[in-house]
Amino acid sequence: MVDFNTPVLIVDDNPHVRRTLRSVLRHIGFGNLTEREGRTAMQALNAGDFGLILSDLMMEPVSGLQLLTQVRGDPQLRTLPFIMVTRSEEHTS
Repeated sequence: MVDFNTPVLIVDDNPHVRRTLRSVLRHIGFGNLTEREGRTAMQALNAGDFGLILSDLMMEPVSGLQLLTQVRGDPQLRTLPFIMVTRSEEHTS
């Protein structure tokens, strides 16, 4: 069963994508949402009590893979669920 009160950290370098992810999560019932860029995500994680991280893969200057490595290397955070997302801009002619 899903606990919709679980605090979720949304991490993306694009503010439009963060707002879109926030909107989707709110629509399905999550209410405790925080948004950060990759470079400030670890600060938020160390200061907060999150139950889930939803992170973009392709970010600058800290990528989602770098963030995941930092999270897994931290004894307090290593078991925190981490979902990696990315988007593709496919062009057709």
